[in-house]
Amino acid sequence: MARISFITSVILLSGMLTGCLESGSGSVQYNPYKDRPTYQPPIQTPEYSNDAADNNAIITGMYSRNETQVKDWVGFKLKGFIPSGFEQIPFTSYMDVASLANEITTANATQIQSEYNSDKNMLWAAMAVLNRSLAAKCYNASDGAATAECIVNWRNDNTAIFDTSRTELIKNTTVLTVDNATLTATNGYKMKFKIDDTGEIIGMTLTRDSGNVDLAKLGDSSTFYGSDIENGRVLELDYVSDAKQMGLSYSDFGLINILSSMDGDQRVDVFLMPFAGGYDDKKIAVADIDSDMTFTGRATGRVAKGAHAVQLQQDTARPTKLTFDTQSQTSTLTANFNNWYDVVVDSTGAISFTDYKNNNNGVDMQLATTANDNGVITANGANMNVGYYGPSTTPTEVTGTVQFTETGVDNGIQMDISFGAVADKK
Repeated sequence: MARISFITSVILLSGMLTGCLESGSGSVQYNPYKDRPTYQPPIQTPEYSNDAADNNAIITGMYSRNETQVKDWVGFKLKGFIPSGFEQIPFTSYMDVASLANEITTANATQIQSEYNSDKNMLWAAMAVLNRSLAAKCYNASDGAATAECIVNWRNDNTAIFDTSRTELIKNTTVLTVDNATLTATNGYKMKFKIDDTGEIIGMTLTRDSGNVDLAKLGDSSTFYGSDIENGRVLELDYVSDAKQMGLSYSDFGLINILSSMDGDQRVDVFLMPFAGGYDDKKIAVADIDSDMTFTGRATGRVAKGAHAVQLQQDTARPTKLTFDTQSQTSTLTANFNNWYDVVVDSTGAISFTDYKNNNNGVDMQLATTANDNGVITANGANMNVGYYGPSTTPTEVTGTVQFTETGVDNGIQMDISFGAVADKK
């Protein structure tokens, strides 16, 4: 009975406290706007949803937006933006709004005032797309100079909010579509995605020595299938991106598996085949990189010996590293695996192996070549392909592939790896 009375007392006390707060009695509630007449809280908008981008992200992390997606995002940012005296911007002008919004992230006061004098309605919309609070605070319907000065001051005084808004703006208004990226596997197969009018990936074209095969996406997945008419077979390609969680925007890497079928006969066309590649428009030539750089990321791939193949597993405690030396224009990759050797290879073809680890399959995947006194196996003849990518002339990411075949021995090792990494901050 005492227990019941205790619970009843707690319930009653809770109700009394709730009643006090709701009626205004009891503890005074905090009012963040009291005595702050000039304080303007950020205007909240619902989170933007882009189904095409979300579905593409199941397959690859590469950035992709077409004009339809850009206009859709601009319309979302302008939704409900109908202040007094504002003329509604037509859908056909949304790309111009996006362009102007990007301009005012760097324009000086004189340039901004010029845009105001040209079309202040368009400028107001661009301000709202960049940041709704900026538009509410800075737009002056009768004074272009005051508007321009306010924008510049707002950028300087609200760096964190401005950086976030600018990043979101660039992410949603840069027209760059994933069907223009080319991915190449270590066996020479090439892949190019196909997209529909909404910007969503709907298939890919697989190019081999025997010609092109058009593959359709299987539901909301990263699997593609289609008919290889020339060879009378059906192909099913599993595309496994290893870069989706790494923040790569202009390139991708990973593995593909292809199953070939005909009249109930199924065979493996390729298994654990590494690939890498990206946008040619965002690729930066090594001759244009003007400083030494380091990148951190991961590697994947396979090592084969006779009929056996093992998928290589990145040692997450020791990430893959890539360095670029401007003097020699040489790229050097250090890939650490927890089920095989640690590998160091550079773009000249020199390669070394250390610290062999057993694999879960129990298959001996050791090289036949004898290690030196320091436990290092060295060789030449590795084929390394590296692609540096970025929004301008400085790379922000790198992806590539490496192939090596042990020669001069029976049943030699064949290694195929792909890798990706993000530029280290200086």
